[in-house]
This record gives sequence, C-alpha cells and structure tokens, in this order.
Amino acid sequence: MTDERIIEEEEVVILIDEDGSEHEFYLIETIELDKAQYAILQPTEEDEEEETEVIILKIGEDEEGNEIFFEIEDDEEWEKVADAWEEAEREEEEIIKVDSEWQNVAPIVVTEEMSNQNCPFCHQSLKIGTKSIACPNCKTLHHEECWRENRGCTNSPCSS
Repeated sequence: MTDERIIEEEEVVILIDEDGSEHEFYLIETIELDKAQYAILQPTEEDEEEETEVIILKIGEDEEGNEIFFEIEDDEEWEKVADAWEEAEREEEEIIKVDSEWQNVAPIVVTEEMSNQNCPFCHQSLKIGTKSIACPNCKTLHHEECWRENRGCTNSPCSS
C-alpha cells in the first residue's frame, strides 16, 4: 500500500526498534475496527527509488496508561484493518471525485416554466428567481442547496 497524498497536518510519531534506533513516521490516519484502534503510519524519509509502504500498528496502553503501538501478530486481523483502510481510501477518493464533478455544475435561475416542478431531494417546489441545478445526465431540476447537500442527483433512475 502506498499513500501519495501530501500530509497537511503532519503528526510525527517516533518508533524505536529492537536495536534502539529511532524511526520517524507520519500518522496519516487512525482507524477503529471491532472496538480496537489502529494507526496507519508512513515513513517521513522516502526512498525515491521505491514506493513508500505504510505500516499498520495496533494502538494500546501501557501499565501507566500511556499510548503505545503494537505490531499486529494475527494475519487475519491485519488483513481486516488493511482492507478497512483501503476501503476508506477508495470512498474518500470517490467523494473527492464526485465533489469536484458536482461543484463544477453551474446553477441556473428558475423561470416561470420551471416553477411547476418539485425538487426530488426536499420535495418542495422550485420558486421563480431562485437558483437550481439541472442534472447533467437526466436534466432533473434540484434546488442548488439540495444538489450540493446530496452531492448530486436525487432522481432514483439517474446514475449521477
């Protein structure tokens, strides 16, 4: 797994290996799965010749209540966390893609002819002079704020 995005809020975690050497990582995300917390970490130093691998560690507490990281020993547990993180990344990418698409749709002003329709999101009538958005695929009109809140078309047969 790699993470090519720029880390804006850099929280650095220092891990100490068995030899006592320190290694710095960016904490790029925490995930809760089955009532356990996991950290997704990316090395701060990147090897330009290799893809940067992230590591996944379980978050726990020591005897004094300090937060510590554990290696995940169970392969099945590790796979579940890795799959959950990959799914979250896919969903985030899809949201970003959809957000950029629906934000580029220009609103139009509702005319008298359009005012006899209801918005499929809130089911309220479109009012003359207000802004609406026509779905680029099915041409269904929505209130501008309803389109943006829903992140696209609410018309069930439409795929946008």
